[in-house]
Amino acid sequence: MDVAIYWSDVVDDLNARDHSGTPILADQAGPTRTARAGALAMLAVHDAFFGIQGQPTYLSSVPPAVALASPQFAGGVACAQVLSVLYPKQRAFIEERLASAPRGTGNPNTAATYGEAIAEALIALRQGDAAFDERSPTRPSHVASPAYGHHRPDPMSPGQGFLNAFWGEMPFFATPAPVFLAPPPGLDAATGVLTPTDPVYAAHHEEIYLLGGSPTSSETTRESEESLIGVFWAYDGSQKLGTPPRIYNRIIKTISTQKGLTEAENVKLLALANVAMADAGIHAWFYKFHYDLWRPVLGVREHEPFFGPSADPGAARLPFSDVFWKPLGAPKTNELTTTGFTPNFPAYPSGHATFGASVLHITRLYLASIGKATIYPDGSDDVGFDFISEEFDGVNREVDGSVRPRHVRRFASLLQAIVENSVSRVYLGVHWRFDGTTGGYDSDGPGGEGPSATFNPDPDSVVVPRDSIGGVPLGLDIAEAIFNNGLKPSTASLAKGVPPPPATPYKAEPLGCRRRDKKDKKK
Repeated sequence: MDVAIYWSDVVDDLNARDHSGTPILADQAGPTRTARAGALAMLAVHDAFFGIQGQPTYLSSVPPAVALASPQFAGGVACAQVLSVLYPKQRAFIEERLASAPRGTGNPNTAATYGEAIAEALIALRQGDAAFDERSPTRPSHVASPAYGHHRPDPMSPGQGFLNAFWGEMPFFATPAPVFLAPPPGLDAATGVLTPTDPVYAAHHEEIYLLGGSPTSSETTRESEESLIGVFWAYDGSQKLGTPPRIYNRIIKTISTQKGLTEAENVKLLALANVAMADAGIHAWFYKFHYDLWRPVLGVREHEPFFGPSADPGAARLPFSDVFWKPLGAPKTNELTTTGFTPNFPAYPSGHATFGASVLHITRLYLASIGKATIYPDGSDDVGFDFISEEFDGVNREVDGSVRPRHVRRFASLLQAIVENSVSRVYLGVHWRFDGTTGGYDSDGPGGEGPSATFNPDPDSVVVPRDSIGGVPLGLDIAEAIFNNGLKPSTASLAKGVPPPPATPYKAEPLGCRRRDKKDKKK
């Protein structure tokens, strides 16, 4: 029994259980807290497993190696102790899993003592993180801006509040320095003024208006395949499913099985992957509340500046506006009383895109380093895989109670998965395409506009500009920074603000979108 796979499964189960029930347990609710919990748990396995053998660890100081003690049991005890601190409401479940965990051979008492020391050191290292959680009594309530283009609660969920407004100020786990993210297209970072006629913003606005709307809208041109993709990647804190780190961890374990990774390789990979997600959450949430860009549900309804709290009655009319527009919305899987919703934090960058790019890229970087993958000069790779999302596993349910069918989705590469994961949020109508990437699917649409969110099943069609715009480039840069620097603690943070741009200037190309007219829709 592989210790890394076993405890990663426990972490995933805790994520799902933490988001289930009425009310939910909510020890670590939300994707950022879930990602942090996963990082601490898998680092505990990593440092106890390798430290007890005298091999390199994440922590700079660990107890000396112990001969004839089980690395598997040391890793399990360390992980269980960390998880018991993070998920106190689920302590009994964690203890049950520890009782069935891989024990290896050797003195269990010595291994347990070693694991406990690792857990205590990790918890002490990150004990200051609590100050950046909005549940901390030292944090004031976040106040929304009424200005045009800025984030406010979903008008269909007006009491939803704001998740993790201060999270982005905490120290990174392993990124050696802050990663730069350019402002979203059309937003003047110095003044906070959004120009809706900016060519990139305008093109992506038209796209979300057409692809992300409710099925009841006569303007919505989204295909059924695109609706499926939107739900396939969702994991929006749903009952029995939890948050996005769960699906990404499950993808990694699917690939690990396919590649035949050893136990030690899985310990290393899952630690890298979960640390990348933790730092992706810190970066993404800093920039979300720094740039404070509105979600499409407001951006479409209040596109014309004479709507909204800062309405200008003399403003010019703009196309693709609808004060009654509703998105398809993030699915409330396994809940029978609610429909789709828009998440409770600003749009830019997409958390899904940042998490997915960071974790899937660091996975292929690691696989390439051990000779089990190839990353080509154009950014593509040869890590193909089949995957069943729990959103479509033949068990979980729509809001009307019907069971969604089982669906096996095939990917030719991890790059294809990175792009599809990002663009999936456009199909739900909860993100602009540039929240993830200005790329997407290469198309030969009218005028040859360039990349689009319109789905193209050809795996060679995916386009990922490294232009510092959106969560995909941000996640790729985070993964490379961690992998190249090595798995070691960082003292860097974004608390002092946006870092300077890289030496090579980014360029926001006015990439268009292809409007799929009604007559072009598949029959």
